[in-house]
Amino acid sequence: MPGRTRIVGALLVVAVGWLGLELMLRDVPVRPGRDGPAEIERNSLQVEGAVPGRSAAPPAERRPTIGPRKTKRRSAGRSDDAVFDAFVETFVRLAGAAAAQHERGESVEAKSGEIDDLVRDLENRIADAAERSVSRWVASPADEKSRFANRLFARVLQRALTERLRRPAPLRHTAGESPLDHLVRRILARVPESETTARFFGESLLANQPFLGEGSEADLLSLTELAPDREFLTPVLAKLLQTLWENLRRSGARTPVQLDALARLFADDWNPARQLAAASELFAHGDAGLRALLIEKAKRSRDPRLAAAVGRSAVDHLQPRAAFDTIVELSPILDRPPIALLDALALRDVSVLVEGYEERLATGHSTGLRAALTSAMFANRGEAANEFARTALQLDPDPQVRERALLLAAARLPSDEAFEWLHSALLDERLGEPARRLEVVALALHNLAPRAAAGRTIEWIEQLSSDPACTESVRRQLRSARGRIPRESER
Repeated sequence: MPGRTRIVGALLVVAVGWLGLELMLRDVPVRPGRDGPAEIERNSLQVEGAVPGRSAAPPAERRPTIGPRKTKRRSAGRSDDAVFDAFVETFVRLAGAAAAQHERGESVEAKSGEIDDLVRDLENRIADAAERSVSRWVASPADEKSRFANRLFARVLQRALTERLRRPAPLRHTAGESPLDHLVRRILARVPESETTARFFGESLLANQPFLGEGSEADLLSLTELAPDREFLTPVLAKLLQTLWENLRRSGARTPVQLDALARLFADDWNPARQLAAASELFAHGDAGLRALLIEKAKRSRDPRLAAAVGRSAVDHLQPRAAFDTIVELSPILDRPPIALLDALALRDVSVLVEGYEERLATGHSTGLRAALTSAMFANRGEAANEFARTALQLDPDPQVRERALLLAAARLPSDEAFEWLHSALLDERLGEPARRLEVVALALHNLAPRAAAGRTIEWIEQLSSDPACTESVRRQLRSARGRIPRESER
């Protein structure tokens, strides 16, 4: 398979060395680096209610509840299983007590200190506490005990990654590899299990952090082979590849020329994760000419995965107007409307989307893009979304645009005004037959019900339900809308 041949070539490049590529591409200019990986958000996984800014050294009277304090690690063994389980049980008890105190409005500083002591003692008592935490973390905790246990495992992993980054000496159980690479390899192995594990082990622990290095390169490249069959892996693995390359650049393990060469190679790859990472690398560190070549290449290839990767990179790295124009150029190639790309762009500069919509409305062209722009306005909660909805409902003749604008109006406009637009929609023949209009209005009520007057919403639901054109499907939508009325308002 040509794609697999290219991957074998890529892995050989990594394994044999980068000298050949550097000689072949010595005329490629050195690219400036980006800012380094972000620091770990230290309090992101602490027990709720923990007081920020506590001193790292606990008061002397605070003692862990399991065994004497030890400062020497002992090697892992079967007896450690029971000790580890006991630590987990104690953490769950302390975390539950702290959560209960927090709910009662009581101070949790003492409990937070006990928890800190417990975590440190666990690390001192169990040499492979981090590796055990990787195995024990569950993607779908069934009860409160499992959720609290996950918090312990997350804290142990964050602390262990940071500590091992500073400690190069191998541990006895790591078979000669660095302790950090050993732990990262275990973490990477859990990334492909599910979307939840990908988010936690990949995005939360490793992405945009300094932990991925040369020792992780082969494992990460192997993981990318799974991306075509597991769509949820593509954005996560692309972020991890970008993080790896940034870390290699900052450490000097790879030169900008070498990374540029690898990104160019992966830009031709069939693998969506490698394509996305390569596009981001080239957009971030390349010049305008290289970006233009990459956009043109995506257009010529007619490959929707490459087009999506280039579009995402354009959103991340180009000026908003240039990014919008790139999305428009690539949209005919994409295998779905570019709503996700436009959503991301709306968070950067919503005025670009408004301007692009008005330009196309004036010419009457690009109805599909106008509909996608209307959907993307849900990402904005400001007045721009309100004005967009009003403009589309007043001026746009396309039924798909009008439907989405009505849903936007129901979600954003003042409730009295939204009800007026719903009434107009029932009479709007551009939306189709009466049954279709009822369906659209029922969907809009689903958006409006949580914030409108309960009595008025119920009156609308009852009137629509009694309409001769109302189908069973519409009645289900209306029941769903009624379920979204706040209970206090309905009384």
